[in-house]
Amino acid sequence: MANVNGNVEPVVQYGQRLVPQIIDRSASQNPSKLVGMMAKSADISKGFTKVTIGDVANAINFMAYWAQTISAKDLREHIDIRVLVIPSWDEMVCSHPKPYLYARTWEEARGDEIIVLHTSGSTGNPKPIPYTHAFLSFFDAVRLLPDADGRRPHNIAALELGHTDYFYLGFPFFHLVGLSYSLRSLLYDGVVVLGPSQAVQNSKIVTDMMAAINYKAVALPPSLLEDIIKEYRDEFERNSTQLLHMLYGGGPLAESAGNYLSRRVRDMCPIYGQTEIAMPPVLTANREDWQYFQFHPTYSGIEMEPTYDEGDHHELVLNRISPKVWWQPVFENFPHLQQWRTKDLFKKHPTKPGLWKFKGRKDDVIVLSNAEKFNPVSTEVAIQDHPSVKGALVVGTGRFQCALIIEPQVHGDNENLISRIWPTIELANAQSPGHGEINRNLVMIAKPEKPFYRAGKGTVMRYFTTDNYAEEINQLYATFTTQTATDLPKLRESDDSAAVRQFVWDIFSRYVKDDSISNDTDFFELGLDSLKVAQISRDLQSALGSIKSRGKITTRILYENPSIDKLSSSIYELVNDQGKYLNGQARTTDARRVAEMKALVDKYTPRQKSPLNIILTGSTGSLGSQILVKLLADPMIGTIYCFDRSAGAEEKFVQRLKTKDKCIETSFPRLQWLKVDTSEAKFSLSNEKFEALSQSIDAIILNAWKVDFNHSLLSFSRQIQSVHNFANFSLISPRSPHLFFISSISAVERWSSIYPSLAEISETVPDNLAVASPMGYGESKLVSEHILHQIAKTATKNVTFSILRLGQIAGPVQEQGTWNENEWFPSLLKTSKMLKKLPETLGTFDVDWIPVDIAAGIVKDIVHYSFDSFRGKATREGARVYNLVNPSRVRFGSLLPVIKSRLGANVEVVSFDAWIMALEEMDRETKEVLAKYPALKILEFFRGLQKKEDEKTVRFATNESVRASQKMRDLGPITVTMIEKWMEDWGL
Repeated sequence: MANVNGNVEPVVQYGQRLVPQIIDRSASQNPSKLVGMMAKSADISKGFTKVTIGDVANAINFMAYWAQTISAKDLREHIDIRVLVIPSWDEMVCSHPKPYLYARTWEEARGDEIIVLHTSGSTGNPKPIPYTHAFLSFFDAVRLLPDADGRRPHNIAALELGHTDYFYLGFPFFHLVGLSYSLRSLLYDGVVVLGPSQAVQNSKIVTDMMAAINYKAVALPPSLLEDIIKEYRDEFERNSTQLLHMLYGGGPLAESAGNYLSRRVRDMCPIYGQTEIAMPPVLTANREDWQYFQFHPTYSGIEMEPTYDEGDHHELVLNRISPKVWWQPVFENFPHLQQWRTKDLFKKHPTKPGLWKFKGRKDDVIVLSNAEKFNPVSTEVAIQDHPSVKGALVVGTGRFQCALIIEPQVHGDNENLISRIWPTIELANAQSPGHGEINRNLVMIAKPEKPFYRAGKGTVMRYFTTDNYAEEINQLYATFTTQTATDLPKLRESDDSAAVRQFVWDIFSRYVKDDSISNDTDFFELGLDSLKVAQISRDLQSALGSIKSRGKITTRILYENPSIDKLSSSIYELVNDQGKYLNGQARTTDARRVAEMKALVDKYTPRQKSPLNIILTGSTGSLGSQILVKLLADPMIGTIYCFDRSAGAEEKFVQRLKTKDKCIETSFPRLQWLKVDTSEAKFSLSNEKFEALSQSIDAIILNAWKVDFNHSLLSFSRQIQSVHNFANFSLISPRSPHLFFISSISAVERWSSIYPSLAEISETVPDNLAVASPMGYGESKLVSEHILHQIAKTATKNVTFSILRLGQIAGPVQEQGTWNENEWFPSLLKTSKMLKKLPETLGTFDVDWIPVDIAAGIVKDIVHYSFDSFRGKATREGARVYNLVNPSRVRFGSLLPVIKSRLGANVEVVSFDAWIMALEEMDRETKEVLAKYPALKILEFFRGLQKKEDEKTVRFATNESVRASQKMRDLGPITVTMIEKWMEDWGL
C-alpha cells in the first residue's frame, strides 16, 4: 500500500486519489490519529474500542498478505473446498506487517473495482453493484462543489467537523449512507462512532451513545429518530447541545419529528441516493424546508420529468453530461447509458421554485419509515387469488408497517368480506418478512366510487391509487394507533404476578414465534426489531387501557426491561402503582435497583453446600425416570436410592435410556436400587439398612402412585400408608429429610363448586375434603396432602414437607423420548382420526400442560430451592404447596389448525358433545373396535370433561412454584411445534 517512491504530492488532486494510498499516506504521517470508535456492548458504560488510522493500515496490510497466502498460486492448481476463519480485528491490528505495496497510478487503477454493494431491490431486482476507484472518488471530490443560490452544498465534506469531533453513524456499512459516511474520517476530519455490533440498534442504545459522547453530527434512519423523540426527548435535549448536523435517510421522516428537530439542530439534512447513482449533489435546506431537496443547479444533470397526473408529480431523471464528469458516478458503472431513470417521484414546493419533496417509488417497492424495504407483489398476488378479491394493494411508504386495501369483486358487508379473506392473508403473511406482514386491523375495503387506477394492461397503478386513497389511509393508521383491539388478552387490577406474566406472554407470542424463548431471554439477543417493539408496546398499552394505572406502556419500557420476567415485573408494578415508570418515564426505586443487583450477586456467587442424598420412588415411570436423569446430571446431588417394588426396576430404567441413546453410559456409581415395600413400617429393609438410610438421607421424592381412575379410595390404602411411613421416617431421622410428595390437581378438581367465590386455586391444602375429584385417585391424593399437612403442623419435631400438585404432564420436548400413546390425549387424537370428527374444546380445560422433561427439572429446582430457603426453618404452619401447572395457558382451539391439518382434510371439527355422542353410538364390546377407537376405553374420563363445560373456569395460582423454580419461570405455552412433534411420534 505504500507509495512507490514515498514522496508527498505537491498538489492534492481531489477526485483523482486512490483510497489505499490515502490511508497509507495518512498512517505514515500520523499513525495515532483517531478515526473511529465502536461501542463494546449494548451496555454503553463498558466503553468503546478506539481505531486509529495506523490500525486501519495494519489491518489492510495484514488481510492483503493473508488473502495472498490462501489464494491459488497457479490457475491450474486443484483446490479443495476449505473452511477458513477470518482473523479477528485484534489479530489484524496487533500485527505489524510491512506495507503491502499498492503501486498503481490513478489512470491505471480508476476502472478497478474496489468494493461491491448489493441493492436492496427498491430500484428494481436486487443485484450487486461494483464500485470502481473512479466511482468512489465522487465522495473525495464533493468538497469541490461550489455554493449555489446562496446555499452551501450538503454532503460528507460539508459537515463541520474538526479532527477530534465525533460523528455518530447509525447505518450499516452495506447501506449506501453507511459506506459513504464511513469514509468521512479517512478522506476528511472527524471521528466516526458506531454502535455495538452484537445488538440490534434501538432508541435506548442511541440515547445511551449520545449520553456518552458529545456529537457534532448524527446520521440515523427516520424510525429511530421518531422513537427517540417520543421516548427519550428529555435525554435528547440534554445530549444534543453541541449537535450541528442531523442526517437521516432510507425513508421519510414523520413531520412532527422533523419539525421538532429542525428547531433543535442547525442543519436538518435529508439524504437522497441510490446504490447505482450514489448521492446527486444537493444544497443545504433552510430550517422550514427540511422536508425538501434542492438539487445543485449546475452540478447534477438532473431533470424532473412530469408524470401523467397533470404534472403534479415528477420522476427524477439523470441525463448524462458529456464529456464524462465526476459528479455523475452512475455513468462510470453504466457507460453505455445516456440517461438514468430513478423511478423516484417528487412533488415540487407549492411556492418555492427548485425545492422538491420525495413522494415515493414509481415501481412496487415500499420503503417503511425504519428504512426497511418490502416488495409487496407476492403478497398482493397471493391475496388476489381469493375468488372474492378483484385487486389487492399493499401500502405503507413512510409508515411503520404495511396496510392492505382490498378491491372486492362485489361490494357488500365489509367485515364479513375481511373475515372470509383473512385466512388467505395469513397464508401470504407466512411467506413475507416480518416487516411486511399485514395486521388484521390494517385492512380496509376499497370504496365503490373509488376503483383502483389501472394501466392499459390491467395492472394496478400503485402510486396513483395510493394517492387517491390518502385520506382513508391516514384514517386507517390513526384508528389503528388509538383503538383497543378486541382480540387482545385482558388484564385485571386484581391479577397476580403470574397472571401478568401470562398476559405478557400472550401479547409477546403474537409477534415472536420461537419455542426456545424462556422467561429471562433477552428480546434483543433474538434480533427483535423496532417494528415489533412498537407493535408489542402498542398492544400492551391497548390491553391495559381499561386499568386506571398511573403509567403508560411505551417502547422505552421494553428496551429497559428486555425479557418476559423483567417486563412482567414492571407492568405488575405499574398496574399497582409501585413501578419505576410514571407516564412512561423512568423514576428511581432503590428497592428495585437493590433487588436486581442482589439477584446478579446471588446468580454468580457459588453456593457452598454438601451434596444431597435422596430417596426416589416411582423411578421407572415416565416422570420418575426423567426426575432420575435430572438428579444424576446434578453435581449437587449425592447418592440416589431408588425404591421400587420390582427387582427389575434397574433394568427397566437402563432400557429406557438406551431407547433414547444406544451409546449412553448406564453405570452410575451414585445410584443404588433397592427392592422395597413402602407400605411396611421399615420398607421391608433390614434394620441395618434402614438405620443407615435414616442417618444419611436429606430428601425424599415420593412419586410412586397407582394410576387407575376406576378404583375407589380404599383401593389406594397401601399408597396412603406409604405416605404415612415416609412422614414417620422423616420424624425419626436425625437429619429430618424433607419430604416432597407428588400430588395431582385431581385432589382439588371440584374447587369451583366448593369455593365458588375464590377466583383461583391457591397453593395451600384446602380445609374441605370435598374439593377432590369424585374418584379414588384424586381422593387418595388429597387425603395424603392432609396427612402430611397435619403432621407438619402438630409434630413435636420440626419437619418440612412439600406438596407438588401436578397438572397434565405432556410428552418430552427438550430430550428424546415419546409421549405414551396410551394416555388420554393421544387416544383422543387417534380416535378422532378414525371418527373423522375432532372436538373443538376439551370441556372447560385450557391447555396448561407441562412437558415431562421440563416437569422433572421443575421438581429438581424445588428440591434445591427448599433446601436453600427452608432447611432448619420449619414453622409448623403445615406443608408447603406448589401448583405445577403451566402459567402460560393456551386455548385448545388455537392448536386445532395444526391438529386438523395432520389428521386430514376429511376430519370435521365438532362440538365436544357431538364428539362424545359419536363415541357412545359405537360398539364397545369388541377388541377390534377398542383398538381402532382407543378413547372408548376411557369414555368415562371424557364424560367427566363434558360435565365440566358448565362449570366456572378457575385458574391455578402458581406464585410459589414460579418463585421456587427457574424452569417454571422459563416455561412458555404449549406450541404447535410441540403438538406436531408428538403427533409425528404417534404416527399421526
